[in-house]
Amino acid sequence: YYYHHIGCRYLELKRMIRVPDSDERREIDVLVERDGEIIIVECKATRSAIDKAFVDKWLSQNIPKIRMWLLERYSYGKKFRFQLWSLGGFTEEAHKTLHLAASAAKKYNIEFFEKKEIIDMAKNQNVQTVVDILQQHFHPPLEAVLKHD
Repeated sequence: YYYHHIGCRYLELKRMIRVPDSDERREIDVLVERDGEIIIVECKATRSAIDKAFVDKWLSQNIPKIRMWLLERYSYGKKFRFQLWSLGGFTEEAHKTLHLAASAAKKYNIEFFEKKEIIDMAKNQNVQTVVDILQQHFHPPLEAVLKHD
């Protein structure tokens, strides 16, 4: 809903792709074409933080295989941006791994967002529906609430 509201040339949800030169399939949660870029969004609506094992797999397997498909499909110079949205946040180790990968990436961009950042992005773009849904339906885990008291 976020990219639909802020505008894009193309938007597709839950796209199943075949990895080039294999029988392997991958699912793309959100595929967006906007401002000369192809944006691939992996969405995790879990209450628990995404761990380093998931991030390592996303970085070493998902991104390269989806990128192969993108290069075959969009061979005319598009920029690629891979985003990981996690409502439950990231463990400290996962956050460090993502930060290092984002800094090192040269052929594409890597971005990662936690719930607060997603809400801030939606507020900045006046996408109140996204803000309302996230605040109403995705509360922090009870441990996080108790820790702050």
